[in-house]
Amino acid sequence: MVNSIVVPSLLACNRSDLLPALRSLLSARAFPRFHFDRMDGQFVPNSGLSHSLLRNLRSALAREGLPVPPFEAHLMVRRPSRFWRKFADAGAELVSFHLESDDRAAVLAEEVTRSGLSCGLCINPPTPFDRCVPFLEHFSFLVLMGVHPGLCGQRLLPGVAEKIHRAADYRRRSGLSYAIVVDGGVCAENAPQLVAAGADFLIAGKAIFGGENVQASYGELLQAIATR
Repeated sequence: MVNSIVVPSLLACNRSDLLPALRSLLSARAFPRFHFDRMDGQFVPNSGLSHSLLRNLRSALAREGLPVPPFEAHLMVRRPSRFWRKFADAGAELVSFHLESDDRAAVLAEEVTRSGLSCGLCINPPTPFDRCVPFLEHFSFLVLMGVHPGLCGQRLLPGVAEKIHRAADYRRRSGLSYAIVVDGGVCAENAPQLVAAGADFLIAGKAIFGGENVQASYGELLQAIATR
C-alpha cells in the first residue's frame, strides 16, 4: 500500500503549525509513523525537536480522539545512549541513531530492543554501505541518509539509489529482514526511483510541509509513487 511508504518528518513543519498539520493529515490518512529529529548541536549544528514536544503532541492527538501513529526518534547526536531513554519515556516506539556517532552500535541496539522499541541504524552519505554490514543483524531498519544531516530542504545527493540496491541485495543474500529507509531530499520527482530501487519507507519533510496545503502535498507524493 503506497500510504505505508511515506513517513512525514516533523522537523520541516513550523512549530506553531505542528498540531494543526498533524490534525489535517490524520483526518485524511493513516501513517506508518511520524519522524521526529533530535540533534545536540555537536554531531550536527542544530538542536531539533525535544522529547517533551513528542510527549505533548501524542497527548494532544489522543485528547482529540485522533489516531496516534508510532513516533520514531531520529537521534542525530554524538552520544545517543544519553538520549534514547528520554524519548522512550515520552512515547517513542522507534529509535534510530547514527553509526558515525557511536562505536558501540550493536550494544546500544540490544539495549533499545530489550526495552521493547524498534531500533534503526543510520548512515551518512559519505559512509560506505559495507561499513554498516557487521551491525545489521542487530537492527530492525536501516536509514540511508539522502542528504547531510542537520538541515531541512536539501536536494537528494547522488549515489543514494545505488546504496539502496546494495542494502536490498545484502538483505536478500543474508536472510535478514531490516527495512530500508531513505531520509532527506525526498520529493515527487525522485520518490518513484527510490522505491523502485528497493526502499521500503521514504522520510519526507519539505515535500510535505513546504507548501500551503499539507494534505495536497502529501497526496502529490503518494500519487507520484503510485504511478511510477
